[in-house]
Amino acid sequence: MEGLIGLIGGGIFYLSWVYQSYLTKKNKKPTFDSIFFMVRILASFILLIEAIRVKSPGFFLLYLGTIAMMAYNLWKLKK
Repeated sequence: MEGLIGLIGGGIFYLSWVYQSYLTKKNKKPTFDSIFFMVRILASFILLIEAIRVKSPGFFLLYLGTIAMMAYNLWKLKK
């Protein structure tokens, strides 16, 4: 079961792109909504936990930065 957290986080992260592709096709233009950003934040938190588990400073910083960027985008969308 080792690595299951990373697989779950990666799967959720991938599904955010599937969702975004669906919105883009539906709206006939690139579309990002709050659900997209919230799902990416959730996935990034899960992957951050995995980065801590495998003791990877690089991945830790990557997902910390991703969380910050997605939170900023979500804030700008709500504003």
